[in-house]
Amino acid sequence: MSADVLEAALEVWTLMGSQHAIPVSGQSMWPTIRDGDRVWMAHGYDRVDRGDVIVYRTAARLVVHRVVAIHSSAERRQFITRGDNSTRTDAPVESGQVIGQVIAVERKGRTWQIPTGRRGWLGWGFAWAVARLYRFWGRLH
Repeated sequence: MSADVLEAALEVWTLMGSQHAIPVSGQSMWPTIRDGDRVWMAHGYDRVDRGDVIVYRTAARLVVHRVVAIHSSAERRQFITRGDNSTRTDAPVESGQVIGQVIAVERKGRTWQIPTGRRGWLGWGFAWAVARLYRFWGRLH
C-alpha cells in the first residue's frame, strides 16, 4: 500500500468513528494476535501505558506491537515497542505515528478484550512464555 493510500484511509477512519477493526498479518504478536486475526482499535494514544498494544504507521504500513517503554519530555513522547514473539525492540515510535490502541482481538468469529496497563504486562508475560516454550519444544523434536 502506498503512503498516500494509507494516509487517505486513516483520514476516512477518523471521520467515521472512534473505533475500527483492521486485519492483521504476520507472526510478530503471536500468540496474542495471530495471522488473519482482526484487531479492534480505539483512535488516539492519550491513555496508552506500558503493556498496551498500539497500532502505528511506518512508511506505507501499519504495525501492531506492544509498548514496553515510554520516553516523555516536555517536547515529545516516544513509545518503545516490541512484538510478543520477538526478542528485539522496534525503533522508537513518535506520538504522531500512533494511530490508536488495540482494545480487542477478533478470531474465527469470537472477540475478546486485550488487557491494558498492568494487566497488559501480564498478558505479555504469558505470551512471551508460551512463545519461548513453543520454540524450546520445537528444538526437542
